[in-house]
Amino acid sequence: MAPDATGSARIGLLGADQFELAATDPNLVEGSARPLDKQFISLDGYAVDRSSST
Repeated sequence: MAPDATGSARIGLLGADQFELAATDPNLVEGSARPLDKQFISLDGYAVDRSSST
């Protein structure tokens, strides 16, 4: 997802090494969200992202 001209995009990432912590903190991914400033991202194996656009 890339930012569009009318809004902004944010992305939160969760790497495989953070799964255990995420199980006890449901806001971990949202809390790590940052502006998405690149058109492409790369995720390692088992990694997930949550992206949103406004």
